[in-house]
Amino acid sequence: MKTTAFSLTEQQQAIVRHDRGPALVFAVAGSGKTTAMIHRIERLVREKIFAPEEILATSFNKDANQNIERGLARWPHCQRVQVKTLHALGFQIVREAHRRGALPELKLGRSGHALHTSADKLLMDTVAVVRAARPNWAGQLDGLDREDFLGYVGNCKANLAYAEMSRAQLPRWARKVARSAQRPENAPWYADLYRAFEDERLRQGALTFDDMLMTGWELLCRHEAILGALQQRHRCVIVDEFQDVNLAQAEILDLMTKPERNFMAIGDDDQTIYEWRGASPNHFLNFRRRYRSAVYMMTDNFRCQASQVALANQVIRHNRHRQPKRLSLTQGFGGSTDLLIHENRDEMARSIVARISHALANGRTPAQIAILVRVYAQTPPIQEALMAARIPFVLTENGRESAPSKPAPGVAITTIFKAKGLEWPLVFVPDCNQGVIPLERSGRIEEERRLLYVALTRASQELSLHALANAPLSPFLLEANAASVLETIGIVSRALKIEPLDWGAEEYAAVAINAQRLELYDYFGRWWQAEAEHRRAIAAAVLRFYARAQQVGVFRQLEVGQTDVEMWRTLAGPKADLTPLVTPETDAFLEQFRRTRPKRRWFGGR
Repeated sequence: MKTTAFSLTEQQQAIVRHDRGPALVFAVAGSGKTTAMIHRIERLVREKIFAPEEILATSFNKDANQNIERGLARWPHCQRVQVKTLHALGFQIVREAHRRGALPELKLGRSGHALHTSADKLLMDTVAVVRAARPNWAGQLDGLDREDFLGYVGNCKANLAYAEMSRAQLPRWARKVARSAQRPENAPWYADLYRAFEDERLRQGALTFDDMLMTGWELLCRHEAILGALQQRHRCVIVDEFQDVNLAQAEILDLMTKPERNFMAIGDDDQTIYEWRGASPNHFLNFRRRYRSAVYMMTDNFRCQASQVALANQVIRHNRHRQPKRLSLTQGFGGSTDLLIHENRDEMARSIVARISHALANGRTPAQIAILVRVYAQTPPIQEALMAARIPFVLTENGRESAPSKPAPGVAITTIFKAKGLEWPLVFVPDCNQGVIPLERSGRIEEERRLLYVALTRASQELSLHALANAPLSPFLLEANAASVLETIGIVSRALKIEPLDWGAEEYAAVAINAQRLELYDYFGRWWQAEAEHRRAIAAAVLRFYARAQQVGVFRQLEVGQTDVEMWRTLAGPKADLTPLVTPETDAFLEQFRRTRPKRRWFGGR
C-alpha cells in the first residue's frame, strides 16, 4: 500500500491536523513529507485558519520548492501561497530595505538585482586591489585557492561571522548571536583577505549570493519597521529540509515568526550533509527546546526495499548526535542490494557498466539509473566505460550538466550531495572504501556517515555497492555488519516466498528472530500484502517456533517483545495450530542458541 493524495497515513494526518504554534517534524527519507506539508497548507487555507498569502512555504533549495509548488497547483485556493527559497527570502528583505532607503550603499540594477553578484568576480577585483596595496602579499595571492577561500567566506557569512563586527552596527542583543570571523589554522591570512574582500564589496555596493542571508538578518535586527512588515506578511511559516539551514537562516526565521510562532520545521537530522557550508543538525535538534514545540514523527519509508531499509538503519544508528528513530519498511522484500569487491577501478567501472547494460536489456531506461559518487574524481573510469558501451549519461557537476551527446536523458552521474531528495529504481555507489566514504581529509565523521545513509536510501528497487579489494572497506559498512544484514534479508525474502513446511532452521531464525532485530516487524503488521492463507501459515509457524523456544527455556533470550507475539497471533487467526514446533534441525539450533548466548544483534541458522 502506498500513500496517495487521498490516502494519508496516520503520521501524515497528524501533521495535516496541526493548526497553530511551533511544530517539529522528524521525517525520514522517503516518508512523504512534502505530501503532508502541502495537504496541511491546503487545509489551513480551506478552513480559513490563514489566508493563502499569509503562508510562507520555504526551503533551502529550488528543487524542494518546485515540488511544493507542483503539489499546491492542484488547488486554486492555494495559488497565492508564498513559495520561495530562503535565499530569495533574504533578498526580499534586502530589496524592501533598499526601497525604504535603509540600504543606500547597495547598487541595484533595473531588474532589482545587485550589480555584482559574482563572488568570484569580486574576489578577482579584491586581489587586484590588495596586490597594489600590499606587495608583500604577492606569494600568498599567487598560491590562492579561490574555491577554498570563497568557501571560507561563505561559511563565515552563513554563520554570521563578520570580517569586522563594528561595521555591522548591530544592536547589543544581536551581537550575542553574531561573532567575528576566526582565522583558519591552515590559512590564518584568510581573515585579512576576508576583510579586504568586504571592503571591496561595500565600495562597489555589491551583494553576493552569501550576502542575501547575512545582510537580510542584519537588516531585520536594525530596522523594526522592516521586521514588522515581514512578520505581518508571513503569519504562518513552514520550512522544508530544515536540517540544511545555517545560523543566518535559522535566526531570520526566528525573528520573523516571533509574534505568533506559527512555525513548522520539517526535516531529517540524519540527512544533514551540508555542514561544510554552514548547516548544522543543532538547529533542528534544539528546535523543540528553543520553541517548546509539538513534535511529530514520520518514519514510514515509501521508497526503499527491505535490504536498503535494514542496511540504512544499521549504518545510521552508529551516529550519536541524532534523534533516535528508524526507517520503517512499507515496500516489502523485493528488489536487491549487493556489495561487490573489485581488484581495481577499471574493473569496477566495467562491472558497473555491465550491470547497467543488463538492466537496459531487461527494460530499464537510462534515466532510471544513477551512479552516486562522493567526489567527481571518481567518475573518469566510469565515463570511459559508459562511452565504450555507447550508453548515454548525464554528468551533473557544479550545477551544470555535461553529456557526450544530445540524445534522450541518460544515466545520471552525480554526487551524493546533489542526489538528496531524489530517487531512482537502480542506484550504483562506487568506491565504498575508507578514504572515499568517509573521505580521507574530512574530519566530520558523522556527516560522512550521513552521506552514506543518503546514498543507501536513493534506490526504490536495486542498490549496487562497489568497493576495491586493495583498500579497507568503508568502516560504516563494517560496523553495520553489512554482509550479514544483506544475507539475513535474502533469507527472509526467500522464506516469505515458500511454505513454512519447507523452512529449515535458517528460515525460522531469519523470520522469527532476525527480522525483528533488524526492526522490520512493523511491515508484517501494517503493510504485508501476501495472500491471507500464506500469511496465516507463516504467522502460525513463527508462533510454533516461539512455543518450542518457550518449552526449552530460551524464549527470553530471543528478545522478542510481547507486542510482536500479539502481531503474529493476529495474523495467524483464532484457528491456527500453535503446538510447539519439534524438528531435529530447529531443536539443534535452539540448543546451540541456549549454549552460546549469541552476542551479535542477528545471526544465521547455520
